[in-house]
Amino acid sequence: MYVALLADIHANLPAFEVVLNDLAQYSPEAVVIAGDLLGYYCDADEVIKKICVSKLPLLVICGNHDVPIVNGNISKDLAYGHILKHNLDHLSCDSLRYLKSLKAKINFEINGLRFRVYHGTPNNPLNGRLYPDTNPDPKWFDAETDVIVLGHTHYPFVWRGPDSTITINPGSVGQPRDGIPAPSWALLNTQTMNISFRRIDYDRFSYSQKLDDLDWDERAIKALFKNKRGPMDE
Repeated sequence: MYVALLADIHANLPAFEVVLNDLAQYSPEAVVIAGDLLGYYCDADEVIKKICVSKLPLLVICGNHDVPIVNGNISKDLAYGHILKHNLDHLSCDSLRYLKSLKAKINFEINGLRFRVYHGTPNNPLNGRLYPDTNPDPKWFDAETDVIVLGHTHYPFVWRGPDSTITINPGSVGQPRDGIPAPSWALLNTQTMNISFRRIDYDRFSYSQKLDDLDWDERAIKALFKNKRGPMDE
């Protein structure tokens, strides 16, 4: 009856844990994670291990922050590349192997509904962006798709399009940018097609102190408390 939709965890373990605890009460038939497991925060190995040992029916893809880690090719000029390097340095061999197994997109069917999942967009699976105030490209839609799941922008929204196709971005678990700093995820009822966006908070003050003790990037720490819409650095 339920499919849980997550994206953009960004190595924020306490945020991920509260979301997993919240969604477990619905006993979802599938839990989709639309990429960017890592980047920005410090719990890279812990997040991957949490996924690997989970008993939940997880369907996971990689995102644009995950790919440089997988490739081991983190440019010095890459924004927040120093954090990706930290993530890579702290991944176990098993966690890195799992990350390398992930694809950039997946298709699946559940209860007769056909899903397509991308971190970015169908025409740019890793780096495409669809924001709540823009419309999807009509070329994305076809008679073989009922639900398109996107991530990357850190904004939760739903767009109901042609042929009853629904496009959903669940927002970000690890670093929301819609003016509400509490982690965001979405719950889809596959019978009614009702979509609810859930917000469940965690102790961001304690986590920011942990990051501060690690001499973490100040911009990433401040982003945990972002209470206005806009890019991470605003």
